[in-house]
Amino acid sequence: FHEATPPTSTANRACTACAAGRFKSTADNAASCDACPVGQHQTATAQSNCDNCNAGTYQAQKGQSACVACDAGRFQPRAGAHTCRDCETGTYQTSTNALSCNACDYSCPARQFHTGCGLSNAGHCTACSAGRYKGSAGTDGCTLCEPGTSTEETGALECEACGMMQYQDLSGQETCQYCN
Repeated sequence: FHEATPPTSTANRACTACAAGRFKSTADNAASCDACPVGQHQTATAQSNCDNCNAGTYQAQKGQSACVACDAGRFQPRAGAHTCRDCETGTYQTSTNALSCNACDYSCPARQFHTGCGLSNAGHCTACSAGRYKGSAGTDGCTLCEPGTSTEETGALECEACGMMQYQDLSGQETCQYCN
């Protein structure tokens, strides 16, 4: 509570409850309440303290009645925070209010590689492009076709050797060249 109007005498003091987002820790003649600091909030009126924001939430402004959930792709492991942290490279988080991020799973079947993992996206497996192959399941990416081989196929399991009267000096090619 704080004094609503300055008294004209000791007998006619009038107090008003502190609003949500504000508090008064000591009884005195102050004309106003204090704002909750960043990282804290107060939902009720007439309070003597503020509460820390829970882990997974934050509050960047003073005098607030609620905390804000960390967005997908961000997290906050501790209470009383004034910001959330981005998921680091190799991690993601699809939920809000997160305390941590998940490790990316780069495992994909043969013929595919993993792409797009980070922040709020778990990523997905995508077919190897023409001129590349992946012969077995695992976390490896696609491999360029060696010189003397090629593949026009998207999602190839292997590259094919150049045919009779054909050659390929470069790696990662879709086709072989005909000899002159």
